[in-house]
Amino acid sequence: MPAISTPKLAVDWLICHLRWPWLAIAILITYFTVPPDQGDRLTLVYSLIGVGALYNAMILALLFIGWYPSWMSTTAAISDTFLAVVLISLTGGFASSQMPVLLFVVITVSLRINSEAGLLSATPMVLAFAVSLILSNTAGPNDLITTSIKSMTLFVAAGIAGYVGQKQLQSTSVENQAEIKRLRIANERAKAIYEMANTLSSTLNYRKVLRAMVDLAYMALSEVDKRQNGTGVRFDRGAVGMVLLFEGKGRTDKLKMVAGRNVPRIDEGTTVPVEQGVLAQAIYKAEAIISNDPQNDPSLKQFASLQQTRSLVCAPLRAGFDTYGL
Repeated sequence: MPAISTPKLAVDWLICHLRWPWLAIAILITYFTVPPDQGDRLTLVYSLIGVGALYNAMILALLFIGWYPSWMSTTAAISDTFLAVVLISLTGGFASSQMPVLLFVVITVSLRINSEAGLLSATPMVLAFAVSLILSNTAGPNDLITTSIKSMTLFVAAGIAGYVGQKQLQSTSVENQAEIKRLRIANERAKAIYEMANTLSSTLNYRKVLRAMVDLAYMALSEVDKRQNGTGVRFDRGAVGMVLLFEGKGRTDKLKMVAGRNVPRIDEGTTVPVEQGVLAQAIYKAEAIISNDPQNDPSLKQFASLQQTRSLVCAPLRAGFDTYGL
């Protein structure tokens, strides 16, 4: 069986498989409700059901080879409705016992297309009931009530099935959109990693490498934001990111801003001490530190870009046991 590519195509597969027992039920109801002496009528009903079986086999073949245009679903709905109306006419009219067969048609049409199509499919069936009731010389008040109940049941079933089908499609659509967003983020991240690797292999300028690293971290935070959408956690698109390296050769007590994002020119090249505060904790603990008050940090308050910052994550740049910056 080929892969199912859309929710509606999955419904087509399901309806196609369920049509076999539907046709079998139609045969059984006809066999037990139509008198044996009406041989011509039985022959016509069985012939129509046989045509329906051949049509369903053709649909199954088209689904299997993967060629099933949308208009085929409409054609199948029309064919099922026509067969249902003929069964009503040939198996007792308003007194027909083919109600399970009729319900199958209106429900599947509503699920595959929409509620309006299901109601449209139920209309000729109800008209067939009404015409046979009007033309009957033996119909009484009870027959009128029974026929009305059957008609209302068909319309209600079409409406409910259409509503359920639309809800399912909406749910699937939301899932598909989320998957598309996830794939887009993954593609952007892969592109950033490729660009960073290309930068590493084509330049000796460490500042370009550091700027690429900041961009990659920015993208990672954006991805977290999209995953947490609706939880109240939002990633600020104007968030500041910077890389600080120890000034001079080896580890010193001062850090210099060498690369950043959304950083004003006044902060470029700023040197800050690391004796205390968030920077010192990240350096000496060798782990990421979160600060919720960076404006009052003795080192960070020297950066103009951080004056309005409410929270900050500071992580050390390490290679083995050596720390080169933040």
